[in-house]
Amino acid sequence: MKKGLDSFWIDVDPQNKAREIRDVINRFKSLEVIYVVASPSHVLVPYLKARTRNRIVLDAGWPLYDGVIQSRRNYGFLGWRFVYTLLLDFFTLHLSSKVFLESPSQVGACKRRYLLPKKKLAYLATGFDENRFQNAKDQAIVRGNIGFVLFRGGPQEEAGLPVLFDAIGILNKRSNIRFVVVSKLPASKALQRRNLEIL
Repeated sequence: MKKGLDSFWIDVDPQNKAREIRDVINRFKSLEVIYVVASPSHVLVPYLKARTRNRIVLDAGWPLYDGVIQSRRNYGFLGWRFVYTLLLDFFTLHLSSKVFLESPSQVGACKRRYLLPKKKLAYLATGFDENRFQNAKDQAIVRGNIGFVLFRGGPQEEAGLPVLFDAIGILNKRSNIRFVVVSKLPASKALQRRNLEIL
């Protein structure tokens, strides 16, 4: 997307999704709009698609299947959540104009699992630890001058926090690299580092 465009953050009440989506679309219907749905609000994509022809970008982070089923083992009664999650992933990924994931391997896995064209998928590297999942592949190494490293995400192990904190310890004496972690972490002196800021 072009820099300099106006953007608005809108919270949608889970209990009134249909009405609030309608109100949002009516509010912006006279403008050329791209809707960006943030994780884990995948379920909003079908609501938007049913009411607008505007582009919908899903900032998925990862498919719900990876977070709900593989990470948390949350299957529900007779595996209902398993089926629901796979179907929700399938439809939201297909209905979106573009989907952002967190690694090259996730792009490949989503392309295969959900029968998606590769051009629909892109990734924004965040340090996601794919070794926590099956079919993990080597990730591309990003090289270059780094002013700071930003991590945002949950404290689950697969999010890569143990690996990140190892790196922070190793690079503790480097003054040109600063780490910013945006996550729900417990306050702990063990986490305090001069090159680390926790938000």
